[in-house]
Amino acid sequence: MAFIAGIPVYSTLISLCHEGIPVVGIMHFPATGERWIGAKGAPTTHNTRACTTRATASLETAIMTASNPDFFSSAIEKSALAMLTAHTAWRVYGTAAMAYGRLATGRTQVALDAGLKIYDYAPFVPIIEGAGGTITDWDGRGLRLGSGSCVLAAADASLHEHALHTIASSAPKVQK
Repeated sequence: MAFIAGIPVYSTLISLCHEGIPVVGIMHFPATGERWIGAKGAPTTHNTRACTTRATASLETAIMTASNPDFFSSAIEKSALAMLTAHTAWRVYGTAAMAYGRLATGRTQVALDAGLKIYDYAPFVPIIEGAGGTITDWDGRGLRLGSGSCVLAAADASLHEHALHTIASSAPKVQK
């Protein structure tokens, strides 16, 4: 939809998985001329230069992104988005895959998404990890073929753990 609307966050995403785990990821944005490449065990590059994430002291000072709040459909997903929104300094929506490139280059610190498919997020895994970040599902499990549709990425392991705890605490409680 971004391409049709002329918003320059549309991209080509390519990933290679080995034994179900994404090990190579490429994101290319033709409108901005930007390309991120990540490979397991190697530093991530942004337009051929190594890039790294930049963590903040706490979740409360982080810039969070979400591709599209409309993708958060269940009560649990909407609650998690609302909770993380309430606990971060700034939010940017509508960024699509660009959110993960900006996280890899240190411009943002947390990315939360729901409603994604493996082909939407597989390239992000080696890109985020190769830049020093952490990316998992909302239960903290590594992403692989067969993972669900909810993704959380953060600039470092500590920030990621804090974000996981925050979204876990948002789950609607069963009334007795």
